[in-house]
Amino acid sequence: MGIFSAQVSRQDARYSFRTYASRTQNRAIATLTRAQAERKIERSPR
Repeated sequence: MGIFSAQVSRQDARYSFRTYASRTQNRAIATLTRAQAERKIERSPR
């Protein structure tokens, strides 16, 4: 029972880390694309 719970917690930690990493990666990509879009808007003559 103790070994099983340890395995589950280890998998849960790995899953939470993966979701955290993907979330931060998505945030970085979103900020990057937003910066590019703002740059395009500034470059385009109005």
